[in-house]
Amino acid sequence: MAMVGLPGLCARAAVGPIPGNLVVLAGVLFHLGWMTFAYLTLRLDQRSWRVRQSLIAIG
Repeated sequence: MAMVGLPGLCARAAVGPIPGNLVVLAGVLFHLGWMTFAYLTLRLDQRSWRVRQSLIAIG
């Protein structure tokens, strides 16, 4: 069965009594969360590298 459009996505994403809109929103928030965490830790590492100017990754 082919999915057509956003309403079809939300209908198929439903898990038991949990509406598909909520499931899709939870997935989007989860992925935005880890991408934000990765970006912030990258920026923190770049900032500390500018101070020490060392090629050693750990330490």
